[in-house]
Amino acid sequence: MIKCTSALVLSLCSLLRGRLFALICLATLPALLFTFYIADLERRNALRQAIDETQNIVNFISREHFYQISGAKSLLRWLTESMERGEKFDSNFLAALKSGYPQVANIAVLSPDGDVISSAFAFSGSLNMSNFSAVRRALWSTEFETGEYVVGPIGKTLAAFESRC
Repeated sequence: MIKCTSALVLSLCSLLRGRLFALICLATLPALLFTFYIADLERRNALRQAIDETQNIVNFISREHFYQISGAKSLLRWLTESMERGEKFDSNFLAALKSGYPQVANIAVLSPDGDVISSAFAFSGSLNMSNFSAVRRALWSTEFETGEYVVGPIGKTLAAFESRC
């Protein structure tokens, strides 16, 4: 068994082989530190780029959502004005109107109680939509109301309920 004493360490340092080993360790240390520095810099840049791309995607989605809501508002405004003039909308007209608005999941006309009078999607039986929060708020408001995203009861697709009375 070899005991590590200060005399042994001094003898290794005094030998040429020990000195060369120490010199190699000292010579590779800056390269190793530089590699760690570059790796950290690359990681930070990749993280910053991912954050920037995420913010751009969120801004794009937000802008698209705004345009969809604005389009739905103008459509509902036009429908409301037309209904106030006494025009009636049947399912065929609403289906043709919906084809011009591909971002809209469905267009339906409801009674003040929330019963569906006509819809762009055909459905069987009667349907009351007063249990949806946007419809309830619209029944008590004259403003445009937007609800949460849910699977629609008529078209069975994901939709945000937007309504106006």
